[in-house]
Amino acid sequence: MSFYTIKRVDLVTKTLYEIFYASEKRNGKLKNGDNLNFAELNDEQLVALCVADGVSSCPKDWLASETACYTFIEKFTNLTGAIEQRIKKSVLASHSAVLTKSDPLGMASTFVAAIVNFRLNRVYYLSIGDSRIFIIDNKGVKLITNDDTISIPVKVNNTFVINNGAPVFSHPITKAIGQKEKLLFEIESHPFNPGETIILATDGIHNHGMLPEDIIKLLSYSNISARLTQEVIECSRGNNDDATILIFRRNDFPSDSESIYRDTIINGYSYKSKKLYPHLTIKYLIKIINKAIYENDFELVQSV
Repeated sequence: MSFYTIKRVDLVTKTLYEIFYASEKRNGKLKNGDNLNFAELNDEQLVALCVADGVSSCPKDWLASETACYTFIEKFTNLTGAIEQRIKKSVLASHSAVLTKSDPLGMASTFVAAIVNFRLNRVYYLSIGDSRIFIIDNKGVKLITNDDTISIPVKVNNTFVINNGAPVFSHPITKAIGQKEKLLFEIESHPFNPGETIILATDGIHNHGMLPEDIIKLLSYSNISARLTQEVIECSRGNNDDATILIFRRNDFPSDSESIYRDTIINGYSYKSKKLYPHLTIKYLIKIINKAIYENDFELVQSV
C-alpha cells in the first residue's frame, strides 16, 4: 500500500492545491501491476499527472506500467513548446520504451494522463485502454474519457454464461501502450477551474463500484488519507485486481467568489444550496475564525 498527500502553496500564482493517491496490489501478487507518477512544472504553472495499469495477461505488468509512467513524466518535463505536442511526444516515448523492454511475449499497459494548466484554467488529457479520468465541479461528476474496449459474451464449455436472465460480457481493451500495432490516440482538453477536482483511476477502482460520488463524500472528511486507503483496499479485494487512484484538487477560490462563501457561512446557508465546494467552505470558515480571533472580534466568532 502506498499513500501520499502533498500540498503546495506557491505555484507562481500562489495557487493552493492538493494531490492524494493510493494504490493496492491484488491479494497474492508479488508486485503491483498499477503505477502512477506526477510532476510540478512551477515556471510554467503546470502539473503533470499519469496513471497506468499493466495488462496482467502479459508478462511483467508491473514493468509495463512503471515504464509508461516514468518515461512520460521524464519526457514531458524535459520538453518545451505546445502542450499537445509535448504530450504526444511523451506518450510515444512511453510506448517505445515499453516495446523496447518487452520480452518475446510482449507486455502492455493502459494509460491516462492529464496536464493541468493553471494559466488557462484547462486540463489537457488522453486515455489509452480502460483507465479513466473524471472531473468534479459544482454541478457534479463528469467522465471525460472513453474506454477503448469491446464487449464479448462470456462462454464456458461453449455455452453462453447467463446471470439473472442476461448474458455476461467481458470487456477486453482494444488499445494499449506497448501494442505491436501503430498506436493512435487523441489529446483533448477541458475547462478545469478553481475548486474543481480531477480523478485518474484504473479499472480496479471503477469496476468495483467506487463511484466519483463516493470520492466527493470522502474528500469532505478530515481524515482523507485513512479513508482513501481503506476504500482502495476494499476495491482491490472486491474486484480481485490491482487498484489505483490519483486525485488532484484545486483549493483556490473561483474569481470574485469569496464574498459568496462569507455570506453563506455568516448567514448559516447550506453550501449545497449555493452549489459551493465543501472543502472551500471549510477553508473560508477557518479563515473567518482565524481573522476574528486575531482581531478579538468575539461577535464574529459567535456568528459562525
